[in-house]
Amino acid sequence: MSSANSVVNSIVPKIVDNIVMPLLGLLFFLTLLVFIWGLFGFFTGSEDATKRKEGQQHILWGVVGMFIMVCVYGILR
Repeated sequence: MSSANSVVNSIVPKIVDNIVMPLLGLLFFLTLLVFIWGLFGFFTGSEDATKRKEGQQHILWGVVGMFIMVCVYGILR
């Protein structure tokens, strides 16, 4: 039983460091792009209320996504 625990304890950190953390960085980057896309849409569509509202939604979900990614990073570390 002890050897099974040592195998799991040696594999899990490698999976987290080599797969989960880079994937988390990619997802954070994507949410940042959504946020920036929302800012762009908000400022370029300032005369159109529907484009401005769509930009606000992108900004909101970009911030929510970044918050979730930061929380997941904090939990993993």
